[in-house]
Amino acid sequence: MTVLSKTLKVYFDTMLGTILTSYKVSTQEEIAKVEKIIIATSKVTGVSIRDIISRRRDPKIVHARHIAMFLAHELTTLTYVSIGKAMDRDHTSIMYAIKKLNNRGRGKSKVNTDMVKIKQLLANG
Repeated sequence: MTVLSKTLKVYFDTMLGTILTSYKVSTQEEIAKVEKIIIATSKVTGVSIRDIISRRRDPKIVHARHIAMFLAHELTTLTYVSIGKAMDRDHTSIMYAIKKLNNRGRGKSKVNTDMVKIKQLLANG
């Protein structure tokens, strides 16, 4: 190995390490956003954080959970799988919630009102 090739190897190893480190940090930041979304959803809907993450299937809980899943997809760059892991769900559950809420009406409904309130709460910190 020449001096140049050793230097390039060190450079590229360093660059790759920086890229991977920044990827991990950005993923952690995105997961932190999901946690904030769940907290905000809990405050707006009145459903506890524990219930949103639980396996319970009461309509009010499912409503809040689907909103959190939809907003996690809309407001982060995470994949369905990553959102699912953050919410203790399978990626297909995330896909279902997103599809369901994408098909909602655009008028003044409970879902739309709740989502606006959650987004405002997130924007205000």
